[in-house]
Amino acid sequence: LWNINWSTVSGDLDGTGCASGLESGDYVLEAINEFTQCQVHSTMSIPEVCLGDFNLNGGRDITDLLILLVGLQPTNELAANEFLATDCDCDGAMTTSDLLLFLPYFGTGCN
Repeated sequence: LWNINWSTVSGDLDGTGCASGLESGDYVLEAINEFTQCQVHSTMSIPEVCLGDFNLNGGRDITDLLILLVGLQPTNELAANEFLATDCDCDGAMTTSDLLLFLPYFGTGCN
């Protein structure tokens, strides 16, 4: 059983337990096994996320729409996880639901 402590690099924010759901930024993680007293230290960087900016250019434009549309019609030549980045509703499948989530943001920037 591991006890996990985390904090921002600046020390402004800290906590224990699961580190999921953290805001973007740089974090320091420490894990201690309570039985063996083994300690592990690591750093982690969580990037900003912009729904629909599949090519990471800071906006949601025609290129992003085309990437999404291609994902709706996968071929046998593609790897099973190749279009996971365009799975906007995180259900593990590329469907029209992903397109419907994307369209309200189409043509807008990420800021």
